[in-house]
Amino acid sequence: MLIVPPALGSQAGTRVRADFRARREPAAMTRRSTFPILKIRWAKKRAEVAARIDRSAEPVGGTLDPTPVLQSFACLQAKPGWKLHISWSYGGRRGHMVSMENRQMMQAGAQRPAAPFTLVVSDVHGYPELLENALRSSGFREGSDRLVFAGDFLDRGSLARECLQRLDELGAETLIGNHDQAIALGYWIGEQQEASKVFREPLLERLRKRRLNLVTSVDGVLISHAGLTRVFAADFDELGRDPARVAARLNDEYHAAVGRQLEHGRELPQPRILDEWSPQRLRVDDADVGPGRLLDAVEQIAGHTTPTVFRRWTEAEFRAAGLHAIDPGTYGLGPGDHPRHYRYAVIQGGAVRVEAGTMEAGTREAGTREQTR
Repeated sequence: MLIVPPALGSQAGTRVRADFRARREPAAMTRRSTFPILKIRWAKKRAEVAARIDRSAEPVGGTLDPTPVLQSFACLQAKPGWKLHISWSYGGRRGHMVSMENRQMMQAGAQRPAAPFTLVVSDVHGYPELLENALRSSGFREGSDRLVFAGDFLDRGSLARECLQRLDELGAETLIGNHDQAIALGYWIGEQQEASKVFREPLLERLRKRRLNLVTSVDGVLISHAGLTRVFAADFDELGRDPARVAARLNDEYHAAVGRQLEHGRELPQPRILDEWSPQRLRVDDADVGPGRLLDAVEQIAGHTTPTVFRRWTEAEFRAAGLHAIDPGTYGLGPGDHPRHYRYAVIQGGAVRVEAGTMEAGTREAGTREQTR
């Protein structure tokens, strides 16, 4: 049972964060018993209340049911804009962040599930922490929300296998990145690791079964590893400016081109689909690209180039042109590093937002949010 001090009710309308910390009970208690401390924070003030979570709320399969805790916060009667974040740690495991806004609470105080969203992550490059940080920060809910991975799970970091396994566990829709393609087609690119070559057959199998595509579309938003330019404008117009139809055509073209490459070799990369204008190789910040040459009249989400290395244009200029950049950046990391930062996009209710920041001590986070559309 969770008891919220009455004094908290006077803080309605404030932004609240909650952080569970599992701690061992006295020796007389069972090993599985926990005594979490719930920390509630707002501007320059802090209150702490002890909360015992009974066994019915213990993690099952790595997931803790947050409903009883969320319902306990109904007494806050927060104003619009209030948001609750909860995370937990238990037996060395951590649960994902849970987000709930005031408008998603019923009058009686019971929890109404938040609308499902699509989380888009890219370029984890062998660092599973970059995926986990995004899951935790976004409040991703397995079985409810959708995950799209926009390419490049290998090279640089040493845990590419763990990255791929986690994506499979989450049922992610996966797109191919330039590093993934280089391994699949058997050619070298910069920063390629010898250890990554073990993924060639698994990647080819996914390509054969079309479980690995070039482009996808979610709620009218085109998602790819690197972005689409006006090279594809004629297709876009011919297909009625329908992002889903464009994605389907380009995926057909891509799989046909990959088949030819595997059969005849890579001497002549298929123009626009496998060359430097491909949605898995394009560098949007190159002098001959930029915001002005992106496919217009459609929102896009792409990784491949982190905004911190843009030289000719700013992230704001690309965003104004409809491109949301989500590469979290792995430059300068060593193979054994454990990054705490995150960068991802969320598609929800017809809107795209990019969130970026750093997971601080425990599960707290500091970051920025940009909302468009």
